[in-house]
Order: sequence, then structure tokens, then C-alpha cells
Amino acid sequence: MEIDLQKNNNLTFSLLDQSYLPQNCVLERILSVQMLDTLDVDEIYSLYTKIKHHQVTHIEDRQRISLGSPYTSESWLQPCLESPINVNRESIEYAASAVKRFTVSKTMQDCSIMLAMQRKTVQHSCEENKHQVLTDSHGRQYIFSVCIVDLDPKPVNKIRKYHEQRCEMSKAYQETVADS
Repeated sequence: MEIDLQKNNNLTFSLLDQSYLPQNCVLERILSVQMLDTLDVDEIYSLYTKIKHHQVTHIEDRQRISLGSPYTSESWLQPCLESPINVNRESIEYAASAVKRFTVSKTMQDCSIMLAMQRKTVQHSCEENKHQVLTDSHGRQYIFSVCIVDLDPKPVNKIRKYHEQRCEMSKAYQETVADS
């Protein structure tokens, strides 16, 4: 089932509400960032090439609509948090915001969650305040830690590769269907 999140921005929150994840837990936060990606790769690639062309023809805008580092709150986080509904979809600002949302989303789509658990022993009792402790249904206690890894930002020039991969998959699918 394909859902067009762009047509109904409230759908994003609706899907999160239906995810049955505790509010503000790490999985819910990861999911909400993964869902920033509301356009397909063809649309993003078109916007990306529009920005690249704009940067060549409007050198004065390169700094303002930068798609590179530094990855600051002002230049990356704010555009991702702002609602794209109120922005002119033909504007270069909309294109830059959409591309940034896409790349941030791809970073979280590629992350890994590491979970370590160790059964709690008597020797851990004196260190109890330093660790998170989980108790199972049999009363056994475990020390655990959770971390998210592979959070390096995806470079925007990888959009071309995503687009090429999508084209190759479409071609392979069409060839398979034609052979059937």
C-alpha cells in the first residue's frame, strides 16, 4: 500500500499514533525522523538537480541554500522541523527543505540499534545506580544499555545513487513482468 504523506501532512502523525510505540521512546523518535521522507526518490532527485542548477546560476545563494556541512541546528534541523505545507512548492527554499528532510530521513533509515543485556549479579548491586535495570516475568534482573549507531549524515550527492538504484529496480521489474 502506498501512502501519499504530502497530500495530508496530518497522516504522518496519524501513522505515529497507530504505531503503538510509547511516546518519546527511542523507536518512536527514530520512526518520526524516518517519516520525514515524504517524497519519492524521483521527486527528490528532480529537486536536487534544481538546487544544483540554481547554485550555478545564482552564486549569491550558495551559502543560504547550502546542502553541505556544517550540519547545524539552524541549517539542517530547523528546515526538517518546519511544515512544508506553508511553503511555495516551486521555490528553491522548498526544494532545499525537501532534500534536507530526505537525507536526514535516510540517515535514520540506515541506523542500527545496539542492545546489550547482562544478568544482574550480587556484585552489580553496589553499582545499581549507574545502570538501567530490567526485570523479567520470573523476577530475574538484567542490566541493559541501548545505543544508536551509524548516524553519520548521508551526503546529498548520494541522491543520484538512490535515483539510479530506483531506475535499475524499475527496469528489472518491468523486464520480469514482460517475461512472464
